[in-house]
Amino acid sequence: DSKGLYYINTNANPEQVLSPQALSIRIAAELQLSQRNGQERQVLVKGDRDVPYGRVVQAMVLLQQAGVPQVGLMTEDNH
Repeated sequence: DSKGLYYINTNANPEQVLSPQALSIRIAAELQLSQRNGQERQVLVKGDRDVPYGRVVQAMVLLQQAGVPQVGLMTEDNH
């Protein structure tokens, strides 16, 4: 969000703020569950336009460290 806080939309409570460590653990668990079920998960990052880009990059690094092979970025068309 605009304050640089992390959330995950697969969480039972998507409004709950996650620490970087909790985000990493949760993503790794989601990936393991998907792999066991023979599924491939797509992971996308959506960053608030007011957050410094470096914070978005930090999120992407956390995801890659958690085992996400490819991280995508969500964008909005403002036209």
